[in-house]
Amino acid sequence: MTSDFDGSRTFKDFTPRASLAWKPNNDHNIYFSFSQGFKGGGFDPRGQTTATPDFNRDGVRSADEIFEFLSFDPEQVTTYEIGWKASLFDRR
Repeated sequence: MTSDFDGSRTFKDFTPRASLAWKPNNDHNIYFSFSQGFKGGGFDPRGQTTATPDFNRDGVRSADEIFEFLSFDPEQVTTYEIGWKASLFDRR
């Protein structure tokens, strides 16, 4: 074991998704979608508390500095998609 670090954080986010589709006939489909995604942050399990820099240069690696060093922020993404699906060849 490289560390006895014991930290916790809570992450939550609203991640909506909406889509619209229009099918003008049996061979065509036009669509649009919007979505947001979220992946919570956390802590690097491979991190070593002994590698924590002394961020405030007071000569001591505090619990807050270790927490900051080992933690990573959540990720968010927003996507838009517009498309057209069609059957362009006669299938008789």
